[in-house]
Formats: sequence, structure tokens, C-alpha cells
Amino acid sequence: MSGLVFDDVAGGMVGKDPREMDKSELETLGHEALPLRSVIRAKCLDCCGGQQSEVRRCVSVKCALWPYRMNSNPMRDKREMSDEQRAVITERFAAARAGKVQP
Repeated sequence: MSGLVFDDVAGGMVGKDPREMDKSELETLGHEALPLRSVIRAKCLDCCGGQQSEVRRCVSVKCALWPYRMNSNPMRDKREMSDEQRAVITERFAAARAGKVQP
């Protein structure tokens, strides 16, 4: 199975539109379902020769992925939580660690 198709307009082979492919076709090509943050991080690691420390030191500030390279979204507003919300989350984490996940 190939990710290429012949395009009469371009006069040669072009990459298929992944939106028109099913999951099994993508998996056959070696792709796996990953969270978008992980995909961005993987590309940054690829660009930096696999060196995590170089991703942190990256100075390519014009790159569209640069703000997201540390596996977070700095454009998202910081979450403000009350003391009660923090207590509930702390209890949930403690229960999850103990193997008793609460609904």
C-alpha cells in the first residue's frame, strides 16, 4: 500500500490526502495514532537530531512549532483553581495511585 497517487494536474506522483485515508492505511504506512503534542515534540526532536537538550535550546523562534516544543501549549490560559477544586483533584490522584479510581 502506498501513500502516493498519480495527479494528472501535477503530472506526477503526489502524497495522498490523509483525511481521505482510513486508519488501517495509515498504520500500514507506519503511522500510529498519537496526541498532537507528541507529534509536535517528535518533529522537534527530529529537527534537533534526537537531542532533547537541543529542543530546549532551540532558537528557531519563527518556526510554527517553536512555542509548543516543550510538550505544552503556552497559548492556553492558565487554569485558576479554588482550594476546594485543588482538594478534589488531590483526592482523585491519591485514589488513582491506590488503584481505586473514582468516577
